[in-house]
Amino acid sequence: MKFVLLVALSLALSIANPLLADNYSVSQNGMAWDNVTLHNLTFRTLADNSRRLSLSSPLSYSANLALTFEEDNEWQNFPYRLLANPAKRSNNLSRVGSFAAAFHGNNALVLEPLAGSLFTQQSGDFVIDFWFYPMRLAENEELFTYRADIILNGRTLEQQATAFISEGRLVWRFENLFLSVYGQPLTFEVAGSPLMVNSWRRHTLRYTDSLAMIELLDNGAVVNVAYANSAGRESAQRYELSWHRAANRRIAVGGFAGYLDNFVIYPHYVGNLNFSRFSGQGSLLTDIIDLDGMLLQGINIIGDTPNASQFRVFVRFDDFRVGFDDSLAWQQYNPAINYRLQSERYVQFRVDFFAGNAAASSPILHDFIVLREVIPPPPRPGAVSFTRQDNGVFITWQPLLVGDVAGYKIYFGTAPGDYFGEAAFDSSPIDVGNTTRFFLEGLTPGQLYYFTITAYSSGVNRQESAFAPERSFLP
Repeated sequence: MKFVLLVALSLALSIANPLLADNYSVSQNGMAWDNVTLHNLTFRTLADNSRRLSLSSPLSYSANLALTFEEDNEWQNFPYRLLANPAKRSNNLSRVGSFAAAFHGNNALVLEPLAGSLFTQQSGDFVIDFWFYPMRLAENEELFTYRADIILNGRTLEQQATAFISEGRLVWRFENLFLSVYGQPLTFEVAGSPLMVNSWRRHTLRYTDSLAMIELLDNGAVVNVAYANSAGRESAQRYELSWHRAANRRIAVGGFAGYLDNFVIYPHYVGNLNFSRFSGQGSLLTDIIDLDGMLLQGINIIGDTPNASQFRVFVRFDDFRVGFDDSLAWQQYNPAINYRLQSERYVQFRVDFFAGNAAASSPILHDFIVLREVIPPPPRPGAVSFTRQDNGVFITWQPLLVGDVAGYKIYFGTAPGDYFGEAAFDSSPIDVGNTTRFFLEGLTPGQLYYFTITAYSSGVNRQESAFAPERSFLP
């Protein structure tokens, strides 16, 4: 007889149980499995209200600002105050994770940089990085704008750094942001490569303060370089980056027609940009499964793995539930292994998710099925006989030649079906091991005793047979 433990996480499954903290309760067809823990995985709700489980978007903990658009209030984790947010979160077209921000031309997300933000710090390295999907290339539409007021030589000037569209390219303009060695404000522009509509491209502005070098990267490749100094090349002499002197700071993200995803500001240099769709692998960790009385037959994992994305399943066993900690090693699940031979009582699974080669695909888990098979108990012993000897009795029975038999138990008592008897040196039941002969002494003369015998199987998950036909004996 087989039992199937089914954890279903499919597009067609509407999960009724609420999601609780880091643990999830999932069910289907009346079967339930509590305490399924997700790491870097999220349920995505589609337009038809079906749900899928896939990799979540990365959150860069070294960022000064990270807008992944996976949550409505994610800027609260950074030193910025939200002033306006007309942007629409959309899961129709996303590049990183499940959602992107959709803009229709004049709606921009506006934030006020607070103490600790990049725009309040003195000169230093920084990176501004985002994915951009234009639906048109309208002249002078802005993707990002930093604006503030700065007082120079008794005059109040507007200081700004802007990324905008000009002649089909993304151009960065810096105005009154860098100051010459004489304190004079400078204005200059750096243009990127030509843009393409209806296509995701990653745009990166990278500034190295020690070299006064500004780099523009398109999908990770450097397409233009400028220097914030008079030499026009790498030099220790540099212009001062002065936004820490400004007041009334504002930044705006959006204001064009198209989509933006994973907008991140780093207050340091980032040399190697991660071009995987996801920052790392995700995993699903099952609860610990008690195999008491069962054998692990195997698993079935059902899911979609587009563009060479994949699942990897790991398993670990132990005799005790308390043994499942970080020190207990995982082994990769191998369908060719006969896991029925595992003698440990408890088992746990981990499913790892890996993104595909196209860098825009996630494996999607539909069903994860654990197959368990009831351990058949041995047949019951038979042909029990008694031989008096001195003040005891030799009990013998016929050996079982079929089934998994590791040993036998003798039950006895002073009433039919009541096997809680005691002798001088033993009490019921007596585990006699793998033998078919046992001497029992210390019984009360003249007291009628009732006996039966069982057989049991091997392993931690051993099963015990039914009682042999009851026999009586009078010492």
